Amino acid sequence: MQRGFHSCQTFWAYFVRSTAHPTSQGRYAEKPSTWGNTRQLPQTSHSASIPNWSQNIYGLDLIRASLRLYTMASKLQDHIDALQTLPLAEAIQAIADLTPSLTSVVPQEYGYFVQHPDYEGIGNLNDIGTLWLKLGSQCHDDHAPLEVRLVHTSLDDPIYEIYDTSYTMLNKGLSDGTVAPPAPHEDPGYCACCSGEASATILACFHERQALYFTEEEYKSLWGDQPNAGEMHSGWTEENGWGKRSINASREQIEEALARNPAVGIQSML
Repeated sequence: MQRGFHSCQTFWAYFVRSTAHPTSQGRYAEKPSTWGNTRQLPQTSHSASIPNWSQNIYGLDLIRASLRLYTMASKLQDHIDALQTLPLAEAIQAIADLTPSLTSVVPQEYGYFVQHPDYEGIGNLNDIGTLWLKLGSQCHDDHAPLEVRLVHTSLDDPIYEIYDTSYTMLNKGLSDGTVAPPAPHEDPGYCACCSGEASATILACFHERQALYFTEEEYKSLWGDQPNAGEMHSGWTEENGWGKRSINASREQIEEALARNPAVGIQSML
């Protein structure tokens, strides 16, 4: 959490001065966020693919999210727990803000844990991963704007890198005896990946482009008959077969659509 403001009034005045401002076209200018009068956090490899413009694309929604996050507790796990209460776009942006300075840590207890220089203690990485996977699916269900989806998919690589580092550290700890092995699952046939556990899903790269699924109508309205990046079918019944078809766009298609017309998109239900 960024610190340095002594009142909400001071925070509000600074934020309004430092965030995006309307242009003559009625949109918001892309201006890097400063997020207060504290130092800028160092950038790591985890932040390499997060677009700089993502900091200021949500207008008043981002201001509300920032004020809410400003009041959160200083313990990392408390902050992670509070992310669960945010609306879709705000939660995605909050994870994008948090991710660059997360570092893996391996205590004696088996599990995926991280720490952050602006928070006390450690946090459960799987809580972040589980929420992030849920938000990806929610982009489809809530018909999220293209900008929101692009910020989510920009985290594909950074989140994988954090999990990959944690996995390597865990294996080393298990080998040298500094980490206690996990208790065996009561079901011998249990599959963590099939059950949707965040660590298994992300390490298997089944997380990629989850935010870029669209209904058939949405995809056709944006890209016509262009080849898609994949499909997903659900709602099978013996009588009617697959009841729902979702089409996956590529990140390049999203960027092209936004470049073609910055106002292009689908009606948000947020």
